[in-house]
Amino acid sequence: MLDDSSRTFDAVQTAVIRLLSAQVFGTNSSVQESAAWKKIFKEAEQQCVFAQVYAAAEPGLPAELKQGYATRFYQHVANNLRVIHAHGQVHKLFAEAGIPYVVLKGCASARFYPDPQLRAMGDVDIYVHRADLEKTDGLLNQAGYTGIDKDHPNHWCYRKDGIELELHWAVTGVPGTGNQEILAYLENLIETGMPDSVQGQAMQLPDAFHHGIVILLHTASHLTAGGVGLRHLLDWVVFQNSMPEETFCKLFRGPLSAIGLWQFARALTAVGVRYFSAPERAYCAGVSESLTAELLADILEGGNFGHKDRDRLNQSKLLRDNETRRIDGNHNIRHVVRFINQRARTAMPVTKKSPLLLPIGWARVLLKHSQKVKTGRQPKLHLKKTIDGARDRQAVYEKLRLFEKASPTQDN
Repeated sequence: MLDDSSRTFDAVQTAVIRLLSAQVFGTNSSVQESAAWKKIFKEAEQQCVFAQVYAAAEPGLPAELKQGYATRFYQHVANNLRVIHAHGQVHKLFAEAGIPYVVLKGCASARFYPDPQLRAMGDVDIYVHRADLEKTDGLLNQAGYTGIDKDHPNHWCYRKDGIELELHWAVTGVPGTGNQEILAYLENLIETGMPDSVQGQAMQLPDAFHHGIVILLHTASHLTAGGVGLRHLLDWVVFQNSMPEETFCKLFRGPLSAIGLWQFARALTAVGVRYFSAPERAYCAGVSESLTAELLADILEGGNFGHKDRDRLNQSKLLRDNETRRIDGNHNIRHVVRFINQRARTAMPVTKKSPLLLPIGWARVLLKHSQKVKTGRQPKLHLKKTIDGARDRQAVYEKLRLFEKASPTQDN
C-alpha cells in the first residue's frame, strides 16, 4: 500500500486513503493526532466517504474534535438508513402491485462493504421494464411521490419526504452507438435479479454479473464527465473482491473485453490493491504504477460527481464523443456540436424527423444551459482552464481504452 508513487498525493489525501483502507479492508491506520483534521474531513465529504473516514479516525481523534464531527457522522448514518428504509418501502409498493424491478447502484453496492450503513447513500435508483413505465409512474404518484424531472433520457425523478427516487428504464453510461453487446448483456437485468436485504430492508437486487456491468458503466460515464469520488472507486474494489479471482475472471473477462471495459476494470482494481490494501489480484498485475497513480489523482481532483472542480463538466464536452463514449485522440468542437444536437433532439423529438428544426432545439438547449448557470447548477465557462484540463484528463483516459473492444487475452 502507498508505494513510492504515493508521493503524488498530499498529506490530507494520503490520510483519507489510509483511513479508508483501515475501515474497508481492516488495515492499521497511522494518522497522527496532529493531522489537519478539518481538511481531512472536508476531503472526505467531497469524496463522499465521510462516515467511513470518521469511523476509522474516531479512536485516534483528539477529544476536542470528537463532538462536532460525531454529530455530522450520525447525520450521515441517519441519512443512509433513511434511504435504505425508503428502498424497503418501494419494494413493498412494487411487490404488492406486481411490478418487476431491480435496485441499481446504492444499496446494491452497499451490501459488499463490511458495514453497509456507512456507505454514503444518495437517492433510490429503481430499474423497470419500459413497458411498465406508465403503470409505475401512476403507482408512485398514488403513493405520494411527486415528479420533479422528466427531461432525462434514461430516467424520471421523483421526491417524497425529502428523498429522491430515480425511475430508470435504461442504464446510465451505455454508448448511444455500437452498444449492441452491452444491451444484450443487460437484456435480462430484471429477470436475473434476486431477493435480498440490506440493513434488514427487503429489496430486489441485481445478480453479481449485472451489478458489475452497471457500476462500471456508471463509473466510466461520470469519470469522463464531472468525475467520480472515492466512493465509486471503492464500490468497484469491494465488489470485485467479494468473489474468488478465478470466479471473477470467468464471469467478467470475456464480456468486459467484448464491450471495451476490461482495461478500465483492471485499472480500478489495481488502484485498490496498490493504495487501499485490497487483496492482490493477478489479473490486474500488469497495470502500470504510473497509470494507477494518474487515475487516482484524477479521481481525487474531481471528487464526487465533480464537486471539487466544476470546470470538469465543461471539459468533458471536449474529451469524449457523447455517442460512442470513447475518448477521442483530438479534443475539438465537434464533440460540443454533437452534444448539443443530442440534447436538442431530446428536448424536441420532432427534430429527429425534421432536422431543419434543429436550430430551435439548439436555442432551447442553450437557454436551459444559461438558466442553469445563473442558478449555479452548471459552471460558467473558463476557456483556458477548460482546454488545458481536457488535455490533461485525455492523456489519462486514453490509457483506459474505454469502449475499445479487445481480445480476452489482451491484458496490456
